[in-house]
Amino acid sequence: MENTLTTPVTSTNPYEVLYQNIAEQISEVSATLNETSKEKYDKKITLIENAQDMTTKEKLDAIDKCYDRRTQESWQNILHLAGVSALIIGLAAGSRAAIKSFKRLIA
Repeated sequence: MENTLTTPVTSTNPYEVLYQNIAEQISEVSATLNETSKEKYDKKITLIENAQDMTTKEKLDAIDKCYDRRTQESWQNILHLAGVSALIIGLAAGSRAAIKSFKRLIA
């Protein structure tokens, strides 16, 4: 999977460099998670469509559930990335609340 952000890091400010690196990593992880999820659910839909022991209604219900689960998984990934991003940015900025949360997380 190629990195989706191609802007080179040219700043000498360490916070800007850190922010750029974090943004690149988050973008890469997000794209990878989305692609993996898409492949997984595409395989499931193919299996459902090719099933010989299911009626048309059962196939349609299974496909609907599959799409619902994929949407749910996408939102779950977005929320996880947002939480991790906020924590990392808070730690990088030296936020006391983020540092306390991180200490509780690892304790």
